[in-house]
Amino acid sequence: MSRPYEDADALRVCLETALSNRPNPPAATCFRTGQYALLDAGSSMNDCCDGLAWVRIVSIDPVTEFGTTQTNPCAGGYQVTYELGVARCQPFGDERSGIDCDTWAALALQIDDDAEAMRSAVCCFTGVLGADAFDMAVALGSWAPMDTEGGCTGGTTQVTVTYNRLESS
Repeated sequence: MSRPYEDADALRVCLETALSNRPNPPAATCFRTGQYALLDAGSSMNDCCDGLAWVRIVSIDPVTEFGTTQTNPCAGGYQVTYELGVARCQPFGDERSGIDCDTWAALALQIDDDAEAMRSAVCCFTGVLGADAFDMAVALGSWAPMDTEGGCTGGTTQVTVTYNRLESS
């Protein structure tokens, strides 16, 4: 059985591949850690406007069989929730005019395309894991829009992998 960050790397590769097969792929596909994906904006780069895709581990939880005598977290498996995300630059108007409808529509279509790439990445990831009903289960979560603070926009999707057995080592 793989370790969570090994599987996160496989998911990152699947996401990078899915996005690279579409128009306007993000400039980078990286890991992020923490409670949310930090989006950097510096003097020579801007993750959002350059385009950033990421994979982040949201949580790792023990899986035990509740309702039975087996409630020892060391005897069961574990469940890992991963987040996939893509950030894009939010358009800005100027002092004379706002953002036109065509710009908003193009951004919405880009974000929708990114969401489709995330779903494709999860399908790729499931194939890489070789998930079957006996060893693990993969569940795709909802897509959600990002908060637009800081001039970024985009969305995230979560995927949860339940490993039914602990790694023996």
